[in-house]
Amino acid sequence: MNNPSSHQSFDERAASWDENPLRLDLARAVARAITQNIPLNPSMDCLEIGSGTGLVTMELARQVGSILATDSSQGMLAELEKKKTAAGARNITTLLLDLTRNPAALGESRFHLIYSGMTLHHIEDTLAILRTCRDLLLPLGRIAFADLAKEDGSFHPDMTGVWHLGFDPGELAELATRAGFGEISFSEAHVIRKKVEGGKTKDYPVFLFTARNPVA
Repeated sequence: MNNPSSHQSFDERAASWDENPLRLDLARAVARAITQNIPLNPSMDCLEIGSGTGLVTMELARQVGSILATDSSQGMLAELEKKKTAAGARNITTLLLDLTRNPAALGESRFHLIYSGMTLHHIEDTLAILRTCRDLLLPLGRIAFADLAKEDGSFHPDMTGVWHLGFDPGELAELATRAGFGEISFSEAHVIRKKVEGGKTKDYPVFLFTARNPVA
C-alpha cells in the first residue's frame, strides 16, 4: 500500500476504473454482505480503507451517519468526489491517506465501523493494520473486510502493490485475535469469475471477515 509505483498505477486507472463490470458486481456484493452482517444505522460513523472510486461507499452511504473514505490514490478520490457531488451525498468525506504509514492523521477520530473491499491484500503487515483499526474503533465497534480467499497468484496480471495471494480464514482469525478482536466470523460475499492466462475462466471466492472490538 505504501509503494509509490502502486499509487501511480491506481491514479492512472482511476478514470476508467468503473468501466469494468466485474468491479461493479463485486462492489455491490461487498456492500450487500456488509449490510447483511453488520447492523448499520444512521448514527454510525464509518471509516473506509482503500475507498477507490467509492463503489462500496456509495452503496452504504444512505444507511449510515457519516463515512470518511480514505485512499492513497488522489486519482481514485477525485472520481469519488465527482460521484458524491452528483448524488448530493453530504455525509461522505474523502481524505488522501495511507493508513499504514500515518494513522495519526486521523487525530482523535474514532469509528463505529471500519471497512474495506479488496484492500487487505495490498497491505504488507496484516497484524499491524488490524491493531491500527482496533485503536481507531469505538468500544464495541466492528471491522468488515472483504477480500480474496487464498489463490494461486493468477488473479492479478500485474503484481505491483500486491502483498498477499488472498488469505486463509484460520490464519486471519489468529491475527485478529492477536490484535485484540473478538466475535470473529467469515462468510462468503462473492465469487469473481474472470478469464486468466490461456483463455480459461477461473473462480475466485471473496469472503467477508468481521470482528468486534470487545472493549465496552
